[in-house]
Amino acid sequence: KAIDVDYRVLCPAPLWEFDPAAYTYSMNFSLELNIQGEVSEDKMDIVAAFIDGELRGKAYVEYVPALDRYEAFLTVYSDNFVDTNVEFQIWDANECALYGTIIESFPFVGDDLVGTPSNPQVIHTNGLLLREIPLHNGWNWISFNLGFPDPDLDSVLVSLDHPDNDIMKSQTAFASYYGAPLNQWIGSLDTLNNTSMFQYRADVPDTIFMVGTPIDHATVKIPVQSGWNWIGYLPQNPMTVAEALSSLTPLNGDVIKNQTAFAQYVAGYGWIGNLDFMQAPEGYLLKISNPDTLLYPDGGNFHIEEVDERTVTYSPWVVTPTDFEHTMILVGVLSDDDYNVTREGMTLGAFVNGEVRGVAPAMYVEALDEWMFFMTIYANQSGEPIDFKLYDINDESTVDLNESFYFAIDGQEGGVQDPVPFTMDGVSAVVDGITPEGALVVRPNPFAGETTIAFRSPSFEEVTVTMTDATGRMLKLEEVPAMKGWNTLNWDASGLPAGIYVIKVTSKDMSLTSKVVVK
Repeated sequence: KAIDVDYRVLCPAPLWEFDPAAYTYSMNFSLELNIQGEVSEDKMDIVAAFIDGELRGKAYVEYVPALDRYEAFLTVYSDNFVDTNVEFQIWDANECALYGTIIESFPFVGDDLVGTPSNPQVIHTNGLLLREIPLHNGWNWISFNLGFPDPDLDSVLVSLDHPDNDIMKSQTAFASYYGAPLNQWIGSLDTLNNTSMFQYRADVPDTIFMVGTPIDHATVKIPVQSGWNWIGYLPQNPMTVAEALSSLTPLNGDVIKNQTAFAQYVAGYGWIGNLDFMQAPEGYLLKISNPDTLLYPDGGNFHIEEVDERTVTYSPWVVTPTDFEHTMILVGVLSDDDYNVTREGMTLGAFVNGEVRGVAPAMYVEALDEWMFFMTIYANQSGEPIDFKLYDINDESTVDLNESFYFAIDGQEGGVQDPVPFTMDGVSAVVDGITPEGALVVRPNPFAGETTIAFRSPSFEEVTVTMTDATGRMLKLEEVPAMKGWNTLNWDASGLPAGIYVIKVTSKDMSLTSKVVVK
């Protein structure tokens, strides 16, 4: 019997938690939520109650069958029988929107009742959203996706509790906060905008509470220049990198990065890396080859995954990105005899004088059928020497790697199509226990003309090599004798149209498959 399943993926709701048992008195509300002119019928919508800015109650919207209506039954708590006004916030789950101010408010009176199930009190949103932007100690990459009532720096950041000695920086200007007797921001940066990313350096953790109106992001054109651009994220909902940047015409090698991850544009594949989604209130750096215009599209995906399964780390190392002002990126693989022998469970670590500056678990790239490292490296100045180590959970080994670089602000080493080949002294990566019995590597890939097919056979045997196109049509069939260990074949693809092909190596003891791309 078929089962109909209705589901959706939601943005994370606000973390509204409190202890009702800590209070002596309570009052009750039967509420109907009017969100921008429409009565809420979404059971994931939430109304929260506050007294003097402190959370004192929350309730979800419920369907009441006897009345055929949707209501929220809210209990509000206080230590005082009579208290100051109860004020509300509403979380619209479908739009991922938090309405920070509600038109109605009511004085708290213990044991009182406002509204009834048959005649609920209607409360209305006023169009103003609340965005909470948490600031960690150190450097934070942020952007603002609400319209500013006043873009003046002092006005936007007025909610901060501990701004003393903090710095706000754009791509071209900055300001520092000076405490008493000045109590203001001073510098070349005096106003903020929505289209740019900003870096905020906090001496102590803090939070920006911003109230403003949603931006019609599909009408806001963001000009981008050749090279690096600091860009803000305008939509209310998360989007995939491909969706968010769909208005651009990127070229091979262009890059988008946030503070912890990045993706590179690869012609024929799209954006590849460990940055999958763009979302507020993060800020981004975009490196583009040619001047263009960014226009975020309508729509968007909701994304609540805390951990990407492809990048679960087994690392003994931890890096704190907010400790550092600058980043550079690296794409690499573990190499042996020019073959990629990276596999699941490996982690690449970057170090400056023994201090960890980057951690990258091996990530499987489905489009290339390969494991690779996508690493963000951190520093506060250029020129620092970077050394690398490899940790493998499979045998809990840690090995020094031969390669080293110097840190360059917004620099890049390697790419998806030409990753840095990391190597080890005195240790062959292509041995039992590191590479499984049976492995297939194609280098170069993508390629034009000729490439080399290398496969590892567990025994002396006859193997069959086939090549098919994307439709499954066989283009080549070859039977070859194989030695135990690594074997190589040359494949001349001259004359084949550009596209994706599949190479398969089979015998009685193994079956290996790899995708290849002819340029």
